[in-house]
Amino acid sequence: MCVAGCIGALFIVGCATEPPAPTDDYGPKLTHYGKNDLVDKGEITLPPGFSKEDMTELVMGVAFKASDKLPSNVAPGEEHLPVDPNMSVTLQTYMDKLKRFTMVALHGSDTENDLAAVAEYSDGKIELAEQEKPVKINVLLQCNVVCTKARTVVRGVGSQPDSEQLVYKVYLMATCKDLRKGTVLFSEPVVGRTRPHVVTMVNGRPRGGFDVKSQSSAIEKAAMNAIIELANKLGNRFPAGGHVIAVSRSGDSMTLDKGANEGVGMGQQCVIVMDDEGVNIPLALAEAYPETTESKSALKIYRWNETDKDAKEIMNEFKASPRGFFNANKNNLYAVCYGMALPPEWEQNATK
Repeated sequence: MCVAGCIGALFIVGCATEPPAPTDDYGPKLTHYGKNDLVDKGEITLPPGFSKEDMTELVMGVAFKASDKLPSNVAPGEEHLPVDPNMSVTLQTYMDKLKRFTMVALHGSDTENDLAAVAEYSDGKIELAEQEKPVKINVLLQCNVVCTKARTVVRGVGSQPDSEQLVYKVYLMATCKDLRKGTVLFSEPVVGRTRPHVVTMVNGRPRGGFDVKSQSSAIEKAAMNAIIELANKLGNRFPAGGHVIAVSRSGDSMTLDKGANEGVGMGQQCVIVMDDEGVNIPLALAEAYPETTESKSALKIYRWNETDKDAKEIMNEFKASPRGFFNANKNNLYAVCYGMALPPEWEQNATK
């Protein structure tokens, strides 16, 4: 799964020293499912968040709002920073890059009652996505945005002067709700951080000072890391997936009716699932290769679920006649990904 961010790099004005090797991971905290993690890992199980009713394009209403209320989990010494009024629009624009959802920016709708009561939105309330008719919102994502800055002094060694280290954080106090069921899916903070940068200090003061543009860039980078972590959380809650629509003669290759525009990534890990009269049986692991021109993906099976008795019985029937089995069960074969693909360009400039 590609995860990272695309924001301008932070720069410092004045005599700058190289920052010390970081002892923390300043990148987004992510849950990965790589092939190496799955190929030898016991019984094959369904991915978190698997739901057949979600294997369609979901419409997500997104509302970001600046907040001056610090979250309860701030570290000692963090000071509140004002949020740029444009950040809400910027964050909503980033979210629109997630192909798993149709994103609708809910400008002007602030309260849960406002949003839940109006399940269908008129054209006048849709600003991010152009729509020809009212859109029904399936999922609601509300985020209060908080920015902080923390300072520490790094003492110089020998003739080296002291230096000041700054860490910028962006907190997204995220609440995600399924409006179809009226349930809260998760409500928790997501934190994006920027790797610390150092400026040498003379007599306790930073030499040359910190440029305002540098601070703005650092905050944007932290916000991007927060968005990546939030997107990863959404992907594990709403994994990409769909129906299997074709099977090769050998049975080792299949075609999925979803592609890159529905959140399937190149080489993404998937589980082949059989709906056996209401019982979902994971049959195999596969890698997905979405086509560039159509909304479908090739699936290459690399491991069968040999340790599950129910799966083994179905597999024996399938392997005896792959296409015959498929034709008899074509409405009951699915493939679901571990998560959803993130924009590949996010990888390049994220804080690691």
